Amino acid sequence: GIFKYDDGTIYPLGSGQDDCGINNNCDAIMSIIRYQDEILVNVFEDSIGGVAVGGFLARWDGSAWHDMEGIEENIGGWVMEFNIFEEELYAMGRFRMLFENIPDTVYSIVKWNGDEWPDVDFPFTWALNMITINSSVIFDGALYIGGRFYDPVTGTKGVARFDGETWEIVGGGIKGTWG
Repeated sequence: GIFKYDDGTIYPLGSGQDDCGINNNCDAIMSIIRYQDEILVNVFEDSIGGVAVGGFLARWDGSAWHDMEGIEENIGGWVMEFNIFEEELYAMGRFRMLFENIPDTVYSIVKWNGDEWPDVDFPFTWALNMITINSSVIFDGALYIGGRFYDPVTGTKGVARFDGETWEIVGGGIKGTWG
């Protein structure tokens, strides 16, 4: 579940994550971030606090949970990371999008525009389109990400930098199977 610490006391947000959902996994909060005075979470279940979350994303407004539609995770993927870069919310991981006309399209990074999650052009690849972004940090005015991807031109992999317009692998990348 998700809890709030306030002056020595711990409180659940709403009624918390209830009845363990479809995956029978009550501790399945994959990622969490504060964005525009709300808490956004990626839950690996179909509900939180009694509220159905069709896209497995929920938001807490300070008093109640609400569904935040857009990313479909029950078919091959999940949001592993949120970050805010240049005042815009990014979701990263490996997932498909709800209402997508191309059902086999898998995304690794999308950006919230207030109504939907358009894809962010990501020039790297991985075998069988299994790109996964596991972590991110904002450093020196750029978004850095880590995960399973590589540059098909140079073969370098694992860590990339985004300046808002251009992606590049950092240094020589990471050696090893996963990058």
